[in-house]
Amino acid sequence: MLRFTFYKQLNYIRCSHVIFQRFLSAQPSPKANQTTARPVGTGLSTVQTSSNLPVLYEPSLMSRIKMKFGLQAELREPQKVLYQAAAISYYMIASSVDFDGIQRELDMPDVFASFGRIIFLHIWFLLVRYIQLGPTGIFLRRQLARTMWTDLDLRAQQILPGQGKVRRSQLEELRAEMNAFMIALDEGLVDDDTVLAAAIWRHFRHFQPTRLESLVTLVKYIRKNIQHLEQLPDENFIKNGYIYFLPLYSDIVDTKFVNQHYLDFKNKARGLVRK
Repeated sequence: MLRFTFYKQLNYIRCSHVIFQRFLSAQPSPKANQTTARPVGTGLSTVQTSSNLPVLYEPSLMSRIKMKFGLQAELREPQKVLYQAAAISYYMIASSVDFDGIQRELDMPDVFASFGRIIFLHIWFLLVRYIQLGPTGIFLRRQLARTMWTDLDLRAQQILPGQGKVRRSQLEELRAEMNAFMIALDEGLVDDDTVLAAAIWRHFRHFQPTRLESLVTLVKYIRKNIQHLEQLPDENFIKNGYIYFLPLYSDIVDTKFVNQHYLDFKNKARGLVRK
């Protein structure tokens, strides 16, 4: 019975990813063998973050009609609340994650693709948590993906101005890599640490020689943040978007810093979604 329950849960996780992957890309996915992304532009340090807030998704006419008449299906909050919660959660990644520390720990090149891979990891953290929220989680995954790709495109425009075709090509390759990366992380999550370390080595380091200590550090980082997000109330994900991640090398969070960033973005977000 225990083995049956385990495989049932495993199949549920994999089936859930089949569902949300359909929403990860607004354009057709590239060929399956394109699993690595070429660097977009120069370095991570050239991408400005303070003025490049994610764009809140503006609901379609049909969505606004549904909101007007209260046709929310099985959603636990109104759609406009979920739109903002997903966008704020995405912004909180930038305010509570040590991008430079992860980049140094894994000796990743200082390129935009490295930034994207770190973003993908923390998006996956949220997607795992959203599975527990039922239909509301599916809705949040869709909005989170839209916010992420909009933000990545805006950042890419800063380092590839006027090169729309090249930029779109690079983002398509990142889309394919993200899908493969998340499947590998799923397997590592339900399996042991060696499988999870292999996923990190393959997608962050592309089979390059890597210190074992660095892989151990990232495995611990992943495990503790999955557990940390599970302990946060559902309201943090579906109502206010207030989420944060534990640091790479400790479990102590600068809540004053996180709270200030949360309030700053929440104030800027007011009025960006139509009533």
